[in-house]
Amino acid sequence: MAEVDQPPPSKVETAESRHKKVFISYATGDAIFVRRLLSALRQAGFQEAWYDGLEIADTTPNIQQALRDGIAACDVFALVLTPRAAERPWLSYEIQAAEEFVVEMVVILHDLPNGFGTLAERNPFIARLLPRRRIDLDTDFESGITRVLLAVAPELGGPRFVERTLVQLINSEDPDDAESAASEIGLQPDLFLSNLRRQLPKSREGRRLRYRLGRAFAYIGTDSIDPLIDILVGQVDAAESDVPPPPELLRSSEDDPRALKTFTGNATRDYIQWLILSGGNLRFASQVGAENALIDLAASATGARNLIKSSLDNWLRLAAARLVANRGAEPTDNAIDALRLTIETLGIIGGSAVDSFLIREFATSAFWSPETVFMIDKLGKYVVECLGRIGDGRALEELLFLSRDASMVEHFFETNRGLNPWNDVFVSFGNQAVDPLISALSSCSSSFRPFLIDNLSKMPNARAHAVVFQELDSADLSDVKRSQIYWALAASHVRSTADHIAERYLSGRLDALAADGRTEEQVATTLALVAKDMADETGAAEIVKELADTSYASTQREVIRTVEARRLHRHYDLVKTWFDSAASPQVRGTAAISLASLGVIVDRNVFYEKITDANPDVEAPHYGVALSHYQDVRAIPALIHGLRHSFEHSREMEHDLYAEALVRVGTDDAADARRKWYRRA
Repeated sequence: MAEVDQPPPSKVETAESRHKKVFISYATGDAIFVRRLLSALRQAGFQEAWYDGLEIADTTPNIQQALRDGIAACDVFALVLTPRAAERPWLSYEIQAAEEFVVEMVVILHDLPNGFGTLAERNPFIARLLPRRRIDLDTDFESGITRVLLAVAPELGGPRFVERTLVQLINSEDPDDAESAASEIGLQPDLFLSNLRRQLPKSREGRRLRYRLGRAFAYIGTDSIDPLIDILVGQVDAAESDVPPPPELLRSSEDDPRALKTFTGNATRDYIQWLILSGGNLRFASQVGAENALIDLAASATGARNLIKSSLDNWLRLAAARLVANRGAEPTDNAIDALRLTIETLGIIGGSAVDSFLIREFATSAFWSPETVFMIDKLGKYVVECLGRIGDGRALEELLFLSRDASMVEHFFETNRGLNPWNDVFVSFGNQAVDPLISALSSCSSSFRPFLIDNLSKMPNARAHAVVFQELDSADLSDVKRSQIYWALAASHVRSTADHIAERYLSGRLDALAADGRTEEQVATTLALVAKDMADETGAAEIVKELADTSYASTQREVIRTVEARRLHRHYDLVKTWFDSAASPQVRGTAAISLASLGVIVDRNVFYEKITDANPDVEAPHYGVALSHYQDVRAIPALIHGLRHSFEHSREMEHDLYAEALVRVGTDDAADARRKWYRRA
């Protein structure tokens, strides 16, 4: 359960208000329920004065004056509204008196099977309560008590309300309930902001929690921007987080104090979880959580996005000025983290106004003295990724400029052995990058050339591919590299490219790659992709025939898609064989979808019967997609599970596939499931 802070002083009533007087109005027939209500409030710690409207009406000769005096002396007018209370002769007078004395009004709903609206239609005084706070105690009594406490005793109800709302936001299995909690948070941001910040390190736990925290910050809106940026740039620490601490290391032997018990079970899980969530550094985990929240907040509204961009741009300029002033001094790890996360955030939210000076200076050796040139490694990667995400013409120019920087070339193109940000960075620029990259080939360093070829091979552009084919024929490339380039060319789905690869295959120019154990699978999958896009249908069918004996799952799935796309009837039996007996659940699921789409299997029960024993995360949802082609409502549970799993694991294509299947089912239940789970968690 999430820990919560006390409400901030600005939100909590003063000591004087802790003795709020409450006038309670109810009907005789509801006395038992009211006693239960008061008992629950007292158990929660509320022991303040109650003025019993029923008691006044029953014992006072001058009822009107007594009611006026009682209500005027109170801070809160609490009406227990039931069908019986609505018939009380003094109800309208009490409501008028509460309005006259500007008393806070709380309407407690009980035993209203037809809802509040029915009573409001019949009684104009009850209709005047529409804008007032209404609390339904029948739906969830404990939650209702918390809301009553929030009205009559904020110092008691505040922490309880915050904790219940955060638990609902974080732990509810129903995304609608979580969304309701997020909207509640948005109504009282001062009460929740510090507590939400405590959850930031946990956003690395999974996409569901990150999404829900993002929704809560989105409901709070622009008021959350400055607190989040302060955490992102390291100006303040997030409040103590809820990330579980590592388990205690237990000695296994008194004789050998160096020996430790082996972690098992939950201890191992807790320790690994702590390391993953925090990286051993709760400050950095909080910064990453703030980054995620800002990205989600920027996506929620253009106004928020512009404010975030402006604030981060200004901070980055100040940071640059400080670094220039201290050139030669090694920045702290915290300063480096703040810089790279800020640059990364600007790149992800897109279209940043960061000027050329900042981009060039942060990423190249011009900014650093020889003693601190290691910052190329620390920040260069994030600047490159930022420019790639921005994706406009100026960003393209900056990337080409960076590619000529000597320190950048040495680090990323000559000595780097890790993940390289340059691998796909130009692909997002599309056709606008083709001519500049082709021109750069004639003057770039030999170590940068392979990266340019990689990027050109992944662009769906025939001119780019023509250059890549020339490079395949002339450059000194390893077989593994050649097979990777052929696969990238085929995966771009350009018909002329597919035809050219097919021509090379039929002429035997790919035989050596196809026979090499290191490249055999990639070449086979490349050919399956080519068969789908090439112009010659007969040649495509022959390639599929040659691939019929493959055991590679990636190749089998592409063959199935080719058979479906080209309606290769004579290979339907191959797809049925893989549906029945392929080793991979992904292949069996892909085959099921194709067979249903093509109408090869008429009996829908064939798919339904397989759901029970299928892998629930991948295979079963695919069988649900197959059932959707028959508009079968039995597909819905499997598709819901698939939507949840694919969202939490960022499998966007599968997520969209399952959502489309629910549309195909076409029932109200399917539509409700899609609304609840599509792009939500």
